Amino acid sequence: MRAHHHIRRGLAAPLLLLLGIAVPGVARASSWTDAPAAVVFNGGASNVVFFTGSDGGIDESAELDGQWSDPVELADTAGTATSGPAADVFRGGSEIDVYYRGADAGIYELDYTNARGWSAPFELPGTAGTAASAPGVDVFRSGTEVDLWYLATDGSIDEEAYTDTHGWGAVVVPGTAGVAASSPTADVFGSQVDVFYRGTDNGLHETTYTDQSGWSASYGAPSTGLLTSAPAADVFRNGTEVDVFYADASGALGESVYEQSTAAWSTGRVPGTGGVIGSAPAADVYAQGSQVDVFYRTPAGAIGESVYSDLTGWQTSTLPGTTPQSAPPPPATSGQSQPTTTTVRARRGRVRADLRITWTFARRGAPVTEIRRVRVMRFERGARLAVHCRGRHCRFRTRHADRASLRSLWRRLERVRFRAGQRLLITITHPHRISIRVLVRFRVRRAPVQRELRATRKHASHRHRTHRS
Repeated sequence: MRAHHHIRRGLAAPLLLLLGIAVPGVARASSWTDAPAAVVFNGGASNVVFFTGSDGGIDESAELDGQWSDPVELADTAGTATSGPAADVFRGGSEIDVYYRGADAGIYELDYTNARGWSAPFELPGTAGTAASAPGVDVFRSGTEVDLWYLATDGSIDEEAYTDTHGWGAVVVPGTAGVAASSPTADVFGSQVDVFYRGTDNGLHETTYTDQSGWSASYGAPSTGLLTSAPAADVFRNGTEVDVFYADASGALGESVYEQSTAAWSTGRVPGTGGVIGSAPAADVYAQGSQVDVFYRTPAGAIGESVYSDLTGWQTSTLPGTTPQSAPPPPATSGQSQPTTTTVRARRGRVRADLRITWTFARRGAPVTEIRRVRVMRFERGARLAVHCRGRHCRFRTRHADRASLRSLWRRLERVRFRAGQRLLITITHPHRISIRVLVRFRVRRAPVQRELRATRKHASHRHRTHRS
């Protein structure tokens, strides 16, 4: 019998400690401990992570060519999410679906295509008052069926299944009432759907479905140790290996691996993750199937990532810009004003972007104004930002950024002092939308004033589909 893949990954043996974990309820948990969700989109070119922000909205970060963008909040989700999200890629890879539990304990969805951007959130029919956990999701039957799973308020695992022909329909997974103690996760392993969840015994439990045999009984996966979070699953190595990840009893990222060739489970721990796991994980398979990416909250609330490939083993990092900023801006120092905010926001037909810039100005001494904080609420793919300073003694003239470099640009500008009489022109453009142009004028010992300028649509010589927002 050949060695297990996860042993080659250098996983340490698990430390078994029993932690009492309560069954999740409908009450809102801190968004800093909500699990993220991850999908691979655009034909495998981009890795996309969704997570709840500190204002209860759904935020998104995307990786393209090895570089992560700053988080952007999906429109109309602020204050609506009471769980972490789940996500899938549907309709032949052309659509992303994001699901989460709402304030009424129902399941909400919003979807995205490159052609039309994001839909508004909407509630799945018949789910209000039924969900006691975050959802999990898979795509089944050669990509024609979406299966959505969640822990119901009666303690069972419920399923909502969707096809274009029949719409949504509800199913209760048999044998799970009183057994499941976490939100579920699911994968499609050949012709079989695997649904995993933490059991009331804090072990890893599984229920499987095939069209030939229907539902199996709930059973514990052998040799998995103890879980302190909900699990996440992926299918690796060209469909021959199932990887299940979870927070283990030591606070590290545990992994249980099932190999088709041996029909056996093995268990270990991802190196470098001791004490850094603050939530349940999410997992996907990236880089043309050669890389496993696992995402989770750190104890500080940021999104951590552990990446595995056979060439490099495990590597751990933190996604930029994901540490929550729940605290108000730092208090004004002596002689400084209280913070004021400028909002740069899209109107109908314009670039989908929403920036909130917080300023302070000097009440005495030199009449200068400084940027204290910039929050990017939305900034669609393909958009570009230009910041131009006008007037005497400007410290710079023009700075440019795309979505991936927004954070570094604003950090540089936080060190700049703007003098009274200077003006800052903020321009956001996109090849197929009307640009946004806002002029900010700085005054003597008073808050800056802004004025939106007229803009015209930029016509491209050939029309392409819009990029992802």
